[in-house]
Amino acid sequence: MPGEKGKAMTVRQFGNGYQCDFYAYGERIRRVFIAKKDATAYEGKMKGAIRENRFFDVKEEAFQIFKELSNWYLSLEDVKRKKSFKSDQRSVGKLNQFFGTQLLRHITPSMIGEYQAKRMTEKSYRGQTTRPATVNR
Repeated sequence: MPGEKGKAMTVRQFGNGYQCDFYAYGERIRRVFIAKKDATAYEGKMKGAIRENRFFDVKEEAFQIFKELSNWYLSLEDVKRKKSFKSDQRSVGKLNQFFGTQLLRHITPSMIGEYQAKRMTEKSYRGQTTRPATVNR
């Protein structure tokens, strides 16, 4: 579900009412209505909103793009004081080359695996083979 805009919606009986149940941007949304026609109307409204990228019930992240998040991280005073700050900058730079313009919610485990495989084929900044521990960090 993460990375998907919306998934199949269902309207089903739920106790004395009807439930509209669906996923939007990886989050499960459930609403209960007294009348089936209200649940069906809500389902249609939500399908249209998701299709037109107007669905706002899901919390908006503070950071949308990977590069925004990484720049914020590197700007933190605690991070700047770390002895490993230069190393962190290099690591984040490599990550930004691969994920920089990606929306955070679209980054999948398979993309991370692709990144790890790509990094294992590159040389380190010292010109040596990149080690697995470096890639994992």
